[in-house]
Amino acid sequence: MKASWEAAETTARLQELATSLKERLDTGENVISVGHPVELFEGLTRAGIAPAVIAEPVFTAEVGETAITTGDDAIYVIQLKDILPPDADDPSTTILRQIWSQQNQQALSQDLFSLFSQALLDDAGLSLNQTAIEAVHAQITQ
Repeated sequence: MKASWEAAETTARLQELATSLKERLDTGENVISVGHPVELFEGLTRAGIAPAVIAEPVFTAEVGETAITTGDDAIYVIQLKDILPPDADDPSTTILRQIWSQQNQQALSQDLFSLFSQALLDDAGLSLNQTAIEAVHAQITQ
């Protein structure tokens, strides 16, 4: 019982301290001058953040924003200083660009095909009964 109370009390006091630090940082105080251990990270990617519990607050924050997050028996005060563009020489950036390009090309092709098909139907004066088509497809898959 005592250990549980001590853990809860420690968490509450750390939360109070984190809130106080966040307020100081929000008023413009330098993170180095707050008098507590500080870890500075530069050039982080989503995959490069450990512990993972701080990834979402970091990547959803606006520049200059300070956030508090908890996890792994710790409380983190996070302040985002800058957002850097992706490293063009990083192989993962190249792969992501290729994937996005392929997805955009596929989506554009599908859209063009749909528009062309609809234009042909409209020019011919035809219409399709989508409900009937779906009913036939449902019978085929059974």
